[in-house]
Amino acid sequence: MNWAAISTGIAFLSLCGGAFEYLRRRLRGRKIITYELLASVPFLRDMPGIESAGLSVIYDGEKLADPHLLQVQVTSKSALDIPTKAFDQARPLCFDVGVPVIALLETTFDPDQAPLPEIMTNGSVLQVQPSLTRRRQDMTFSVLADGPGAHLTCSSNPLLNYTPREGKSDQERRRRNIKIRNIVVWAIVLFMVFYVVTHPAAAGQAVEDLGNGVANLLNSL
Repeated sequence: MNWAAISTGIAFLSLCGGAFEYLRRRLRGRKIITYELLASVPFLRDMPGIESAGLSVIYDGEKLADPHLLQVQVTSKSALDIPTKAFDQARPLCFDVGVPVIALLETTFDPDQAPLPEIMTNGSVLQVQPSLTRRRQDMTFSVLADGPGAHLTCSSNPLLNYTPREGKSDQERRRRNIKIRNIVVWAIVLFMVFYVVTHPAAAGQAVEDLGNGVANLLNSL
């Protein structure tokens, strides 16, 4: 029995277990709310002949000067539900889009289990009223606004010990995922190199056993 190989394997598994426990505790203790302006689309694009054609957008009897459809996403990154009591003095969580909000057209939740937070508008602000917020819950708002240059900020955060952060774009997420995969692959490669250097006989035997296993599999097929 190759005790050196066994002890090395046990050490490697212990290292992996420690890393997993560290990540689990970090994720469990993470209290982050992300917010992102996913889209800002003008209803009447800047095209020749639009003004002379007399086209306009009227909402509730009011003509809008420069109507835009905004899509805003707010996500709880917390590993646990956010209770109603986390809202200090029952104040709402507020996000300012930077332009007048005419109407909140649609709100979707994922997961959509009741109770769901009530969403209100005030000027250019979207207000998430105090309510139970599910862990890793996405809230997406379709907003009719009047004016260009929309930008999203967290104007008021009453959540105790929770940190609002601007969300990352899909391209940034892909780059981060690729970076994580590269780190994992290099960690595996470095461990294999370390094992081969420190235990050449055991590594050679492992390669030979792997080859024999593949050969036996091919013969059986």
